[in-house]
Amino acid sequence: MGRRSSNHERAACRRCVVSYQDMTINELRKLCKDRAIPYPSKAKKAELVEALDAYDLAQPIEVRAVEIEDDIIPANVLSVDMQAVADGLAGLTAAMDEASAVYGEMAVDGETAKGMSMEDIRICRQGIADARKAVNERRLEVTRMLKAPIDAINAECKKLDAVAEDGDAILAEAYDAVIMTGYRAQYCECCIANGLDAMVDVVPFESFMAKHPRWTARTANPVKTQEHIAEEVERIAKDWRTLQSMRFSMAFYDDAEAEFWRSLDVKAAIEANNARQARQQQVEAMRRQQEENERWAAQRAAEMPQTPVFTEVEPEPVPEQERPAEPARAPERRRYTFTVLMSDAELAEFKQWKNQGIGDDWHCKAIDAIAEIAALKARTEELEKELEEVRNGQRAC
Repeated sequence: MGRRSSNHERAACRRCVVSYQDMTINELRKLCKDRAIPYPSKAKKAELVEALDAYDLAQPIEVRAVEIEDDIIPANVLSVDMQAVADGLAGLTAAMDEASAVYGEMAVDGETAKGMSMEDIRICRQGIADARKAVNERRLEVTRMLKAPIDAINAECKKLDAVAEDGDAILAEAYDAVIMTGYRAQYCECCIANGLDAMVDVVPFESFMAKHPRWTARTANPVKTQEHIAEEVERIAKDWRTLQSMRFSMAFYDDAEAEFWRSLDVKAAIEANNARQARQQQVEAMRRQQEENERWAAQRAAEMPQTPVFTEVEPEPVPEQERPAEPARAPERRRYTFTVLMSDAELAEFKQWKNQGIGDDWHCKAIDAIAEIAALKARTEELEKELEEVRNGQRAC
């Protein structure tokens, strides 16, 4: 028949989670106040525990009933036809006696068997085979009669065990639900006690417990798990205050804060700020390098001589006018002074040549020399003008 857990057992399950007996009377009173449970002003510890148990029992807990049929094991399964077994054992005994007689009659040694004819050997072997077959058939018959109830019992026990396993799974599920309810209440109370009311929404209970899978294992001690929850929430509150004290020293505090609530680790939050700051410094360094490259390229372009770009423009037609005839000008004559480098021997030879007389062709030679000098001077002026145009950027090199 179906069996439901009693109120006493349900209260015991909840007490093993909440551990009211291990709490002080002040803690019990505070817990009653937090849960809005009325109690006398001079209530004793037993009265407070009873009030808390009554509150727990009032909470809805779904426990599915497991119906077990009364006649799940038929009565005839365990019954054995002892007369049939006795008859089978008697037949087996008779077959064994007959086989012994056959073996005794056909007992021969090696020398006697060698002297037997083939027909006698065949008859003997056939008699032995028949005796063995009769004994084996009787043995199998008795074994089946004895094994049949055992197999039936095993099959029915497996069915019963399956029903029991389903019931145990349902109760284990309900037990886990009760435990997780206690853990959730413990988590919320610890968050509020440490001034982290918003943590209940920022870090859901399921995410918090997922970071500690050992706390929810079947072998975990519920009391120890509650202690771990309280210690972990207290540790988070302490790290949170530490991170807040570093607000003004962090360039990317918002990123660090988001990482803290994701990982619940202040070291990870600091590393997130440092990583973001390092990336920002790399970006700024790259930007400064780019600006420096652009400035250097502009400076280099300004220092290089610009090649003038000439645009061919068709000149406007100028009306033709008769120019007045310019008066003939006398050729301009200039005085030139030369410095001649000569050795003593060349100077003596020049003096000798001078004393001897210049000759008739000295005038032509002097004119040729003057013409060459004038041509060199004109070429020098042209080169100086071209150099000046190159310096002013009016002409390419």
